[in-house]
Amino acid sequence: ADVQCYKIPLELVLNVNEIGETLLTKLGKNAALHKHNGSRWTIDGSDVTVYHPTGRRVFLKTEQTDNGSLSLVTGIPGVEDLNDCWSNSPTNLYVVEAAEIMEKCLLWNYQNALESWSLV
Repeated sequence: ADVQCYKIPLELVLNVNEIGETLLTKLGKNAALHKHNGSRWTIDGSDVTVYHPTGRRVFLKTEQTDNGSLSLVTGIPGVEDLNDCWSNSPTNLYVVEAAEIMEKCLLWNYQNALESWSLV
C-alpha cells in the first residue's frame, strides 16, 4: 500500500562550512551548495526534502479560560494565528497536520539560524 506524503523542502544551514562539499556528494544530483562569503553555507534543492505521511493530525492542548473560551497552551513556532495554518480544520481550529508542525519548526529553525548564528 502506498502512503500519501507531504513533501517538505529544506534548506540546510551548515554549522561547519568545510563539510559542505562532502555532504553535497551524499545528497544527490538535485542539491546545490551555496558558499556565502563571511556567513554559513547552505544546501538546498529538490533532493533536500523531508517526506511526512498525510492524515496525521495533532490535537493542540488547550485550557478553558475563566470566561469559558479556549486558550491555546501549546504553540507552533513562528505561528501567531492558527488561522494562518494551511491544515487546520474550520470546525476545530486546534487540530493541525503533524507535517505542518514539522514544516513550521524547520522553517523557524532555519530563519533563526540565519539571523542569530555567526561563524566561530
